[in-house]
Amino acid sequence: MNRAHDLIREAINAVDALARRATVPFIFEQGKRAESVGTGTLFEVNGQNLIVTAGHVANNFKRYELGIPSGKDRRDIWSPGEGLVTEVIEHDVAVFRLDNSQSIMQLKAGWEFLTPSNVSLDAPDRNVAFFLHGYPQATSPKVGGEIRAVPVSLVMGLYNGPLDGFRENAPYDQSADLLLVHRAQGFEPGVGQSQVPKLDGMSGSSIWAVDLPRGGSEGRIWTPRESAKIIAVMISTYDNHWIRSKRWWVINPILDKITKGTI
Repeated sequence: MNRAHDLIREAINAVDALARRATVPFIFEQGKRAESVGTGTLFEVNGQNLIVTAGHVANNFKRYELGIPSGKDRRDIWSPGEGLVTEVIEHDVAVFRLDNSQSIMQLKAGWEFLTPSNVSLDAPDRNVAFFLHGYPQATSPKVGGEIRAVPVSLVMGLYNGPLDGFRENAPYDQSADLLLVHRAQGFEPGVGQSQVPKLDGMSGSSIWAVDLPRGGSEGRIWTPRESAKIIAVMISTYDNHWIRSKRWWVINPILDKITKGTI
């Protein structure tokens, strides 16, 4: 038995379980059409209940009434209702502040709100693994009149290839962009290797940096809350190969302004 490999697998499963409790799909429904159109992460900061996502996903809050699976069994598609949508245009990130008390209650019945303790502004160590959890459209079919948003998890590494595929109005920004790469085969917790679907619908997913257990005597107990921190938010993918995300320092000032009531 490869104990080191087993430790890593158990660690990724633990991070997946934590991310799964706080990562929500955004569901668009219109007539018989229903699909997952984005992903967000729930946070509670200084008494404010928030969803962090991509800017272009947040724009749909203004155009459509997107729903989130809610309640204890997550079978109700609940519209967040009124709130504040704030975005940083040049970086395509956004925060939605939940102002509807009933919506907050519905969400807290089935999900977990993370806190700033789950986030890190530090530059990631090259020895960490990067973890992504979100809801692709490709895995969220409508069955029997009910949409089933099925999440996908990816373990990734830093991308070091050519810097092409950027639009002129959204050039590469070394200080803000974190580029990651995944293989054609991904990791599905509890299952193992699986084929990676198209990632449309995962925009807004949080990027976790995971300091994996290394085995041996480290003098500490490995826990996902201590060893896995959110460091960025996914905003796009290029040719379903490498992933573009924005580092958390872009989002942090937005959270600060919201919680201080200056935005």
